[in-house]
Amino acid sequence: MTTASDRLKEICQHPDYPFRGWEKNDLEFLMLELFWAEFVNGVLGDELAHYGPWFDGQRDGNPILHIVNRRALYGLRVIVLENEDNLQEFPQVAGVGTYYPFFSHMNWGYLPDGETKVNELVIVCRLDENFALYEPDIKALMQRHCVDYAPHEELEAMQVDLEGRYRMAEGEEAYWAAMDAEDGDKDGK
Repeated sequence: MTTASDRLKEICQHPDYPFRGWEKNDLEFLMLELFWAEFVNGVLGDELAHYGPWFDGQRDGNPILHIVNRRALYGLRVIVLENEDNLQEFPQVAGVGTYYPFFSHMNWGYLPDGETKVNELVIVCRLDENFALYEPDIKALMQRHCVDYAPHEELEAMQVDLEGRYRMAEGEEAYWAAMDAEDGDKDGK
């Protein structure tokens, strides 16, 4: 029997992997969708049976995958975000103004009825040559949220830890000071 791990390995052997042309190439987009479906299947295992589609994947990658457990009211959204601003990239640099190929946040989403709240983990990730650096963190977040049903606050604490380890806040004070100065210039101050 072929496992999710086996299927994921096969996808990673595809000649177009990591599917960097997904925005314009339909086959690469479908392969990227398939990658994330198998990745999530590998993490959730039997628990995946309790999840179903929440909203369809979108051609712009937001989301590429969106599932929900309607009984537990836990959801997962995976968004693909490219470095469109050509920022310097982690892990070569770190801090404010750096492109991070992976980050996450918690969200309170809603079922299509617009009233039923869902505790949602949002993974924003680009599949690239550095994926192995943050793959364990993505798996840990998905495991705690989608399998263990950890509380919203615990996942937020995990994300704060990741931000520290990835040095995301380095230079934050200088960044906001520059933004304030820029806003002052626009206001004629």
